[in-house]
Amino acid sequence: MKIGFVGLGRMGMAMATRLQQAGFDLEVWNRSEKTVPDGMRVAASLAELVSDRDVVFSILSNDEATNAVHSQMFSYAAKGTCFVEMATVHLGTVKQLSGLAMEHGVSYVDIPVVGTVGPATQGQLLALAGAPAETLTRIQPALDAMCRKTVRRGDVSTGMAMKHCVNSLM
Repeated sequence: MKIGFVGLGRMGMAMATRLQQAGFDLEVWNRSEKTVPDGMRVAASLAELVSDRDVVFSILSNDEATNAVHSQMFSYAAKGTCFVEMATVHLGTVKQLSGLAMEHGVSYVDIPVVGTVGPATQGQLLALAGAPAETLTRIQPALDAMCRKTVRRGDVSTGMAMKHCVNSLM
């Protein structure tokens, strides 16, 4: 599985590092220049990153960044590429991007995570998946490198709905 990772803030860097340590064919990209661990490949552009990846994980800072980056990524991607949103964004954003992904012949699922940088560094996040079962099966090995457990809530947007419930309880 060829994996792309977009968004190298503190959480994203910890998660991408876990994927690298697990031996995945990984390439990363960030909106601003970042120093990455030795051996981590950085794509020269977003188009380069998504053009040959099977799965692209993202964890961006807010809905505006998520919309802007995904709108570009979908247009660059090969048919069948799976995009996995791991940030906490509005449900409307998930639904909008899911529709846009379908128009481009790619898939988009929401798998936000529960946890902070410490658990991310240790691969101990909790993943709340809003994804078809067959998609989740396909990407589960990568999720296992980053998360202690994955809970499937249903199809697209249900993972994000659960994340908002978790956040409201906290």
